[in-house]
Amino acid sequence: MLAIRLMQAQTVDNCNAPSGASACVPGMSEPEAPLFCRPDCSPNAPAQPNQPTVVVQSPLNDPTKMSQLLPVLLDKTTPDVFERFAQAVKLAPEVLECHMVAGGFDYLVKARLPDMTAYRRFLGETLLALPGVRETRTYAVMEEVKRDAPLPV
Repeated sequence: MLAIRLMQAQTVDNCNAPSGASACVPGMSEPEAPLFCRPDCSPNAPAQPNQPTVVVQSPLNDPTKMSQLLPVLLDKTTPDVFERFAQAVKLAPEVLECHMVAGGFDYLVKARLPDMTAYRRFLGETLLALPGVRETRTYAVMEEVKRDAPLPV
């Protein structure tokens, strides 16, 4: 479940936050920073004191939770099996990303769960129950070295 809070922005220029601080919530470090903030941080935008700021926080993006990378091999490689799997995996809230890939397996899933018990439940009740799944592997993420990097435009 997403937690949505409406905060009053402080009278500071949030667009020029110091290094390591969130550009949206003064004094909050990057790992604690919300997912979405004021979209008006252009170089010439003035600070907007007392403007409401929407803060969306998802427990699935909490860096203290466990991340797993899960290669998934399907029992058949036909368009209908791909489509059924793709539609079903979109409904799993624990899944942050799912990519169809070429190589030794069909999909690479990234999931984030609070602990090993929750992961085991997700694996048995959700992932292995998805249409067409024949086999999975689990790679526990020990450290996210680079995450959510901006795309060069």
